[in-house]
Amino acid sequence: MAERIRASGVADITGLGVRTVQAFAASGELPGAIKLGHLWTFDPAKIRLWMRQQELKTCQARNSKKPPSTSVKRRSYGGDILGTPAAAIDEAFARLMQPKRRQKKGSAKIKAVTEATWLG
Repeated sequence: MAERIRASGVADITGLGVRTVQAFAASGELPGAIKLGHLWTFDPAKIRLWMRQQELKTCQARNSKKPPSTSVKRRSYGGDILGTPAAAIDEAFARLMQPKRRQKKGSAKIKAVTEATWLG
């Protein structure tokens, strides 16, 4: 049987944290992972091959001719809305400039009682 390494060894190879390695193993994202009792062990050759595959995917994505998206995804009551970054900034600024909401009637009394007990 091939040599096995622990999650800390995979973390050293990949640069990921040990907890991230364990989470990837539990979700099935890391090849060659086996859980023996409470301990995750890995096949280092499969981890290195996976790293090379991830590198190739990154390079291919970087070299693709697809232009980067300039839209911003925003949430609304009816679902997601796509808009431009400028529109999102304008919307945030408009919300910031709105007058603050008035306090509820009972909240001022509670604040006064609380301050009186602390000062009192």
